[in-house]
Amino acid sequence: MPSTRTSFTSTARLFALLALLACLLPVQAAAGMEWDPDTGWSVNREQLAESLGEEEAREALDRMNQARSAQEAGRSGSAIRHYRRVTRHHPGSVLAAEAHFQSGLLRKERKQWNHAFNQFQAIIANHPDYPGFDEVIRHQFEIARSLQEGARLRLFWRIPGFRSRERAVEYFTQMVQNAPFSEEAPLALLNAADLQVRRKLLDE
Repeated sequence: MPSTRTSFTSTARLFALLALLACLLPVQAAAGMEWDPDTGWSVNREQLAESLGEEEAREALDRMNQARSAQEAGRSGSAIRHYRRVTRHHPGSVLAAEAHFQSGLLRKERKQWNHAFNQFQAIIANHPDYPGFDEVIRHQFEIARSLQEGARLRLFWRIPGFRSRERAVEYFTQMVQNAPFSEEAPLALLNAADLQVRRKLLDE
């Protein structure tokens, strides 16, 4: 019968292996997209046409390019609207994952914390092979951290509302569920615990 020490060592090795796989798999699963102001988004057009059909693929890519052009010009509202059309009309495409990511960045810049977190969460839920998985987790952590430090939620997307450290706990917890072996996970748990202590919820 194996000793306790041997069992612990085997378990530790298993967790280490799972952590390594968690880091590697998302990166290996899909090719990334890059933006060039002269040529637009780089994407395998043949694969996109196979998944969407030629006409829909062309329409989706045009929307992505319009969105990024608006984003580069500082017209974040227009960019978000174009990205939203991509995610609504072409939800299963590789473009949708990037549209969620760019929309999340824009929402985060505008301090629309809930909308930003939800855009990143849509990638986790619907596009787990997104090559920027680690970056998505990092942005989710930063959003939760901002709320922990007292950032206010936004009313009607613009008006600063109330502080919500309860929402910060929710986001830290969700982030750990998304990536339990990420570098941010231990600190997220500590931050969530600290917030619960402040709220006198000692069991939690």
